Amino acid sequence: MKSPRRLSPSAVRRTYFAKASARVDQQLKKLERLGKRSSSDPLKTPTDVSDEMLAITAALAKPSGAFPAALAAVAGPRKPLLGPLLARFELSRDERIGVLTQFTKAATRESDPVLDLSRQDLTEVPAEIDAVPLELKNRGTARKPIPYREINLGYNPIARLTATDFRRLNGFQGIHLIALKMKRLPPSVRLLTNAVMLNFSWSDLTALPREIFELKKLRALKLNWTEIDHIHEDVRGLRDLSFIELAETPLLETLYSLEEQEHESDGRKSRALTAQERAAARLRIALAEIDCEIRG
Repeated sequence: MKSPRRLSPSAVRRTYFAKASARVDQQLKKLERLGKRSSSDPLKTPTDVSDEMLAITAALAKPSGAFPAALAAVAGPRKPLLGPLLARFELSRDERIGVLTQFTKAATRESDPVLDLSRQDLTEVPAEIDAVPLELKNRGTARKPIPYREINLGYNPIARLTATDFRRLNGFQGIHLIALKMKRLPPSVRLLTNAVMLNFSWSDLTALPREIFELKKLRALKLNWTEIDHIHEDVRGLRDLSFIELAETPLLETLYSLEEQEHESDGRKSRALTAQERAAARLRIALAEIDCEIRG
């Protein structure tokens, strides 16, 4: 297979269906019609539309082959859910890379280059993500470049991450694992040595492993709407960390409680701090040492 690149529906037609029969042509047209974004649902593919696209793809695969059919299905703006598609069609590694490439988005003035696999009903990290071609964007300066690209695996029912997954994810500097179905990250998170930004918002996380403080390139950590109630003061080892987002977390509530207690005392005898408030006070000192901001 040629080096993968993102193709438009017309390019898929020219490349793989130049001599399509009338029946195949009809199926392609139906796929393209279903693949058009709806103004009322511009961001995600409804399950019923995805199911219909998969059924047409299965019919199209019989005369055309699984890979051309799958590529035709994912070439448009609206795509069938990737998890069910990869489970249904037997594709080689190179063919899976070709399919995943259709989910890449180049950098713009407003956004970074990203492999957007969010809301795709994936139960695991696709094995081929580290081989998908995606340009790097310099977020630093010419003298001190910071190469950067993202992967978005948010809102997928992923309940397990292995050391192999982290090694593959380490090909990206920004990693979105929003709504991750895990309460704790494994120690192998230390393998994300290239991570500049980690986003675990809306996940089931209750705590961070100490190994996350080994990620010396980390500049941003997003933990909004999680059950995180403390962060160890070892966070001071992340000298480049610029901010931590903690909206609607127990930890942010504790930090607010600590501030209120300090303001209310105003030189008067005040109640003893709780263990959580004392830990939050130590965290606040640690973050001040590295000039890291808390955002809520």
